[in-house]
Amino acid sequence: MFQGGSFLVVVNLAGSPSTSEPLGGENMKIRARTALVSGGASGLGEANVRMIVANGGNAVIADINEDRGQTLAQE
Repeated sequence: MFQGGSFLVVVNLAGSPSTSEPLGGENMKIRARTALVSGGASGLGEANVRMIVANGGNAVIADINEDRGQTLAQE
């Protein structure tokens, strides 16, 4: 975890490649990629983190809510 300013970044590497087709088919290649998600601990950011990990990618969660970010990263 890195704390800089008011943002906390939690690296979520727990996701494993999904056996289902990536969302968006061939146009949305997420597998084995890493995305930085600002506001990733809740709301649309959380939904994006879940979608990325479910499709075999990794997400870096940047959010001021450390507890929610840590909880999401542990799932």
